Amino acid sequence: MSTKITSTSMYLFLLFCFMVISSLAQATHEYIADLVFEPDFLWRKQDVTLAFVNGDEKEHLHFRRVYFQWFLPTHIHFKEVLLNHSADIRVGLALDRHKSWSIIGSQSQFFSYDLLSKKFYRDYQKTRDPSLVVGFNSNRHILQEGGHSIGLNHEHFHALANISWDKNFINRSSSLRLTPDKVKWNYLRTFPLN
Repeated sequence: MSTKITSTSMYLFLLFCFMVISSLAQATHEYIADLVFEPDFLWRKQDVTLAFVNGDEKEHLHFRRVYFQWFLPTHIHFKEVLLNHSADIRVGLALDRHKSWSIIGSQSQFFSYDLLSKKFYRDYQKTRDPSLVVGFNSNRHILQEGGHSIGLNHEHFHALANISWDKNFINRSSSLRLTPDKVKWNYLRTFPLN
């Protein structure tokens, strides 16, 4: 059986992913296997540092309250540091014209995104550019990008998802400024079973 997915139902997928992650405290190995994660990019170390690129204390507090929910059921301990201390994850708030994105998992300890050149680069200093940006400091954006930053990917990439995409949605993607390669990357690729 295949399922039709439109852009409006994508939020339900993300909500489902959050619910699955929220219940990881009682998870079994079989349950964890249902998640879509990138094994090479999961955090191996227990202590991960985080710094803010911009924003005020109120924005930081809200981000922390929501973002740190991801780490309650994991082995990861977060330590917030100043930006000039080479943080593993560097958070930007509304820096990229209200776009939200994150480098997947532990890759953020090696790469950053230069907002001026619009390019990812190998970042040896990790003291200036973000590895995670939320366009709006909302729970949904923080949880979505937070999941990516710990190594999770979208559940529609799961090998058993068996999704038949609505052709109208795929065809309208060009009006969303998505190239065919970006459509394949963001919607149509599949990860093997973990």
